[in-house]
Amino acid sequence: MNDFSLLNNRKIIDILIGDIKLFDQYGLPYMTGSDLCQLCTSFGLPQTYSWGGVNRSRWTYMQSLLDFLNKQKRVPDLLSYLFNMSRFEELNSLGDVDEIKNVHKSIISIALKKINSHLLIANKELRVVNSLFVLSDIGEK
Repeated sequence: MNDFSLLNNRKIIDILIGDIKLFDQYGLPYMTGSDLCQLCTSFGLPQTYSWGGVNRSRWTYMQSLLDFLNKQKRVPDLLSYLFNMSRFEELNSLGDVDEIKNVHKSIISIALKKINSHLLIANKELRVVNSLFVLSDIGEK
């Protein structure tokens, strides 16, 4: 399925922008308004952030980006970026390489479970197949 519009849900967006802790004190990396504007711009949706000015809510930047990328069938690219281990700098404090990998894997696994719990009513699930994110019917092979 190429339509990822079901991900454009506030509860899912909160997971993606790092507002939800998923494993111990960890979640996806927290993204500031400035971070989100830079992310939007890097994916071809120019956004600006005014320091000390009036800005949109953080989640609305991600909402706009998901909508923009869904039309281009590029949401899997965004998800690959958001879940990439290189973004999880706070895990470096764990010190041990195996522990960092295990915690990252746990965060991703729990994030997918939580996202899928919000997709259940639509009978859809987000999966990683051969390193690509796909949205499919539950149980589809």
